[in-house]
Amino acid sequence: MDHLPKSSAKINPFYQKLMTCALSLLSQRSYSVQRLKEKLTQRLLKLNPRQSDEITIQVINKLVELKYLDDFDFTKRFIEERCRLKPRGKYFLTQELKNRGIPNPIIEKFWIENPLDENILAEKVILKKLLRLHTLPPFVQRQKIFNFLKSRGFNLETCRDVIDKYLLS
Repeated sequence: MDHLPKSSAKINPFYQKLMTCALSLLSQRSYSVQRLKEKLTQRLLKLNPRQSDEITIQVINKLVELKYLDDFDFTKRFIEERCRLKPRGKYFLTQELKNRGIPNPIIEKFWIENPLDENILAEKVILKKLLRLHTLPPFVQRQKIFNFLKSRGFNLETCRDVIDKYLLS
């Protein structure tokens, strides 16, 4: 196999097993470097609890070198998918990326290169909600929509703009 370094393949037979496991995982869905490292570490512990974490790092480095693993690309695809399926605000998306092990500099670089129009996402989110709230008084509607948007990670300005656009008084 061309992805096996000669020295690691001779020294440690677990390298090939971990590389195969990593490629299998990546063929099913994308992972951040941190998440894949956690998965491979768990797998290595099952194979041999006394094995060092150095093999996992070698596998991760090789996958990054081969461009099978890229946190910026993961961030881009994650945000695109999330905005399409479950729209959230920038704050919420940033927290989700941090929870998935994406470093802050990559997240910041992504937001600089790809500004997010939260108003469009917020409008998309509240349209269904408005249908269910149409029987309530306007003040209660405003309050519920505001809380709903805030819980989805939208900033205060976006919440106010969208509420003012869709609800009078």
